[in-house]
Amino acid sequence: MPDRIGAEWIGAVDGGGTKTASALLSSEGELVTLPVAGGCNPQDNRSWEMALEQVMVHLLSSQPGVRAVTMGMPGFGEVRELDRAVSALVTSGMGPIGFIRNDVEMAFHGAFPEGNGLLLLAGTGSMAIAGGPSGISRVGGWGDTFGDEGSGYWIGRQALGSASREIDGRLPETGFAERLCAALDLSLERDPLVLMGWAARQNHARSAIASLARIVDAFGEDGDARAIDLLQEAAAYLAEHYAAGVAKGGLASGSPWATAGSVFQSSIVVDAVSERIGRPPVNAPLPPIGGGLLLAARQAGWAADAAFIENLSRQLELAPLSHKRT
Repeated sequence: MPDRIGAEWIGAVDGGGTKTASALLSSEGELVTLPVAGGCNPQDNRSWEMALEQVMVHLLSSQPGVRAVTMGMPGFGEVRELDRAVSALVTSGMGPIGFIRNDVEMAFHGAFPEGNGLLLLAGTGSMAIAGGPSGISRVGGWGDTFGDEGSGYWIGRQALGSASREIDGRLPETGFAERLCAALDLSLERDPLVLMGWAARQNHARSAIASLARIVDAFGEDGDARAIDLLQEAAAYLAEHYAAGVAKGGLASGSPWATAGSVFQSSIVVDAVSERIGRPPVNAPLPPIGGGLLLAARQAGWAADAAFIENLSRQLELAPLSHKRT
């Protein structure tokens, strides 16, 4: 691990449901990525404290002179009791140098360093963060119980629902259910209720169901009409997030937007959302962890100008894939 005598450092943590990435950046522009820890979402992970403590220990022990660290936490700002627990842990581990942001808000700053635009997230969950004349505004992110429309979980849940209705005869037979079971290495012929067993066996049902979105997208690329309909419906919900976010943020209609999350790896979804919005997404200058480093640089009083952003972007392109936006 490099140690530059006299150099100052800043850090960022990109927390998630399944993994937590972190990185340090020196005042000389040197980037150091740290080992990836487990997920740190306090809403659905009982081991979140252990993962977060591990990350904080790595950050503070890797380099002296750390000035500021952005802690991008999933779900932060949503449940007060959990926010208090997260804040207490970060304060005890980081002291005054650690400041917490919702992980999607952190990603927004990576996509729009100047603060004007809208980040549309569709991963396991879904939400939008808009920045404009009205400040930072949030739309969606209500969770899988009654929200997260258009997300990976939503797509997976709809796929399971469609398959079960087809198996029952409540939907016309198209082969969708049989194809979904085959993709999961399940035999529908031997057990008509095999999907119930699959769901019951999952240790983390939310992530497992969200992973079905990739299968649905593959079906859509092969021309499966039911899969395409699901992805088009997801796109309609995501475009709804955009419209509401633009209005809340005081942005002009047709303002630039960027994507984050695995659902936007689907060209069907991207094209459908772009058609509804009226323009394609812009490329984010920085991935989420880069947005965290940018915020930390500003917190530390560094000159986080265009040259800083360009250098950081270049370095993050060479960093391990675990630190890039997926």
